[in-house]
Amino acid sequence: TGLSATVRYVAGGAPYTERMAARQLQFEPGGLYHVFNFGVNGERIAFTDSDLSELSQWLRADAAAAQITIVAYNLLPNAYHLLLRQCGDIPVSQFVQRVFNRYSKKINHRHRRSGTLFAGPFKAQAITGDRQLALLCRHVHLLPVTAGLVESPEQWAFGDFREWLGDARPR
Repeated sequence: TGLSATVRYVAGGAPYTERMAARQLQFEPGGLYHVFNFGVNGERIAFTDSDLSELSQWLRADAAAAQITIVAYNLLPNAYHLLLRQCGDIPVSQFVQRVFNRYSKKINHRHRRSGTLFAGPFKAQAITGDRQLALLCRHVHLLPVTAGLVESPEQWAFGDFREWLGDARPR
């Protein structure tokens, strides 16, 4: 794949310029997408609870600035899964690249490591119907359970399942 033109994205008042790899999937206003990635070689992308907590805060703040709705999400020690709706003109790809490039730099600095954190560019698929959306919401919310991290999804602090239940209090 080649590189597309340089794009500018402003979130939190800080301009951000990047070169983006060309993608087959075109992100469009009103589109709904499943976005995910894993740690390089199956390794961790987070080393402490505070890493995941900070990432969650960045996702929420930058999503609001980029007019992206987070429909559902889970952050795991070795992966992330996001269901996102693009509400404005800023493509989901710019939002995701901004958050996770910043996160990678922060993690490498904080944990005195170098190199890539993720197994290549993020993966994304368009969500085309209500049934697919419902199945993906279920899948994303059950990830901490299937990974053996908790016994029920409401026990996991780094996703939005409790908000879906109407309980956003920290545990």
